[in-house]
Amino acid sequence: MSRILFLILFISFSAISFCNNSDTITVACRRIEFEVKNPLLESHPYISGKGIPVTDNLYKKVKFPKEYPKLKLVLFHFQPSQYYYFKYINGELSKKKFHEYMLDPALGLDTGCVSKKFIREYVIAGFEERDDEIISFIDVNNNNDLSDETSYTYKIADKDNINSKDPKRYPVLKFTYDYFNGYKVSQRTIDAKLTFDPSGYYQNHENGGLRIFSYIDYIHEGSISVNGGTYRIGLDDNIKVYTKKTARLGIAPNTRKLFPPDIKYMAGDTISIGNQYYKFLTHSVDLDTVYFAKLPDDIKPVGPFEGLYAPELTGVTLDGKPFSLKALKGKYVLIHLYSTWCVPCREGNAPLKQLQKKYRNSNLVMVNVTEEDNRDLVEKFAKEFGITWLNVYKKEISPKSYNHRREFKTFMNILGICYLIAPDGKVIKAISPFVINERLIKECDEVLSKNVRTELQTTVK
Repeated sequence: MSRILFLILFISFSAISFCNNSDTITVACRRIEFEVKNPLLESHPYISGKGIPVTDNLYKKVKFPKEYPKLKLVLFHFQPSQYYYFKYINGELSKKKFHEYMLDPALGLDTGCVSKKFIREYVIAGFEERDDEIISFIDVNNNNDLSDETSYTYKIADKDNINSKDPKRYPVLKFTYDYFNGYKVSQRTIDAKLTFDPSGYYQNHENGGLRIFSYIDYIHEGSISVNGGTYRIGLDDNIKVYTKKTARLGIAPNTRKLFPPDIKYMAGDTISIGNQYYKFLTHSVDLDTVYFAKLPDDIKPVGPFEGLYAPELTGVTLDGKPFSLKALKGKYVLIHLYSTWCVPCREGNAPLKQLQKKYRNSNLVMVNVTEEDNRDLVEKFAKEFGITWLNVYKKEISPKSYNHRREFKTFMNILGICYLIAPDGKVIKAISPFVINERLIKECDEVLSKNVRTELQTTVK
């Protein structure tokens, strides 16, 4: 493993040395093979019997063995932004796109069944998806020839960052965030370097902005301490692309190896403080103070985290009427994202029923939303769990609500989550499915008791 990491480090710094006088570099690419022994699949609820049988719905085509044999992975670069891997199980070879591999339930990378060490050191360290800079380890453009060494030329869009080795240019910030690990929400504090546009991805993008890589853990919510103040941040375990208009601060793994080994993450260049959005400007010489410049007041960043604006969401109600989230502007809206096969979604219905009973005569509208298109199945689910509030299926998110295609599904990619949305369309609360029983009623009451209680009492009279 140390040899692999040394190789990654060597290639990265070798590539950097060619950047001073050219827009392109040539990187030596080497083949990387490694083994994963017996991922702990027994701990997964779909395997252990604590959850839904593996034959139900989404998982009916997936065979979950109690144990895996030695799993040998060979990862390599095929072409920019497109990665493939070979998966050897009992001598059988299969080939898939890298993004499918990341979401493959059989490998468990999206459920924590493979160790975080594996994900950090192999996926993050060597296999970023970028259009402008890719440090890869194998080139298979020629008839899938798995040669030991070849070369590839990459365009470098972010020369200024890559060339800079001055550690004083990048202040260290302390991040404190909640993350989900082993079906438990815990808290962690890490150091991160503040940098500009970490990937260089938006150098030629019309909106500019920041690209965030955050495979590290399932991150629910968190905060950042800047110059003595604590501000909220939001991340999760998928690739997210934020433009300037998203005006949020996030962390990214330090894949470039430009910083010391103890600095494992990079921070983005925008932050939201209260209702105002700021862009990183500069920092003091002694690094004690970080300065942010105020962004225009009309910026309304869209996204799934508190302080951002919910995208337009459409669908069909069980009585056949069209649904539009935009049509509910002026009301408080509580959206529960679910699927009929999702265990946390089922468990989340109990506190939802309590809220519906408490605020049924207020200006709070509760909506259960699923992307499933089987009306009979959705209706059966509603009857089984006593869902009497609005139920929407055939869910779609309007592309016009987002600045980039990859952001469309961000709002809906956590099944079981609840979003409390203000009358102006801003997300007030984003409550994880893993803490919904403990937090939903309390956190909604904090907002609703102050804002809709008067109307509720007036209506009752």
